[in-house]
Amino acid sequence: MPLPNFLIVGETKCGTTSMYDNLVKHPQILPSLGNGVQTEADSEVPLGVKEIRFFDKHYNRGWDWYQSCFPKCPDGYITGEATPMYLYRTQALIHIAETIPDCKIIVMLRNPTDRLYSHFNHISANEVDWTDRYHSVMDLFMGAHPKDYHLIDRGFYIRQLTALWALFNKNNIHIIISEEMFENPEEEWANLLEFLNLDYCDIEFAHSRKKKHDLTKNAYRRDIDRMYAPFNRALEDTLKINNLWR
Repeated sequence: MPLPNFLIVGETKCGTTSMYDNLVKHPQILPSLGNGVQTEADSEVPLGVKEIRFFDKHYNRGWDWYQSCFPKCPDGYITGEATPMYLYRTQALIHIAETIPDCKIIVMLRNPTDRLYSHFNHISANEVDWTDRYHSVMDLFMGAHPKDYHLIDRGFYIRQLTALWALFNKNNIHIIISEEMFENPEEEWANLLEFLNLDYCDIEFAHSRKKKHDLTKNAYRRDIDRMYAPFNRALEDTLKINNLWR
């Protein structure tokens, strides 16, 4: 039975949709067959094809069901999915490590303050009662309900990566800084294909079509930046990257 060769595990609102769109344009990558939920996203593929969500939502459906979500790949071809909720949910990572330990793991990380604003705006546009609870990101920042706090917590990336590194061979983990992918797509694309052991090919890169928000003049950004700063520095030291999101 087929298995995914790669998983994009997160993070949410960091470009995982565009990245999956890009990957399935490669002639050696076959998209998943989907999980039966063909909801359209801001994407070139249906949401249910990109996100199987087995390890965080449908685990009780069983291993045979998960395998049925992927095509059988001829020699030289690979397949995979992109469920950005996996990274934050350690139990999902444990299940992945137990069942497909040699799977290639792709992580995308965006400036955590930008990620928070983007996630907040996405929910504001899709949940009718969200703005009744929080009029602004600062309302969330200052008094998030326990069930909503994950929006803030997701930006402490070093915590999630520590769990990831404890569970997988680091050679099977590829981390992409989202801003670098946007600024230098050809270089980042080449690095990703090398990681996946695929031949290089030129594609027309997909980018999110969502409205971009100018956060530079937001009065509260400095407070949120300050919260994430020590964790960003820890990530800099670990990844040996200078001036990450400064």
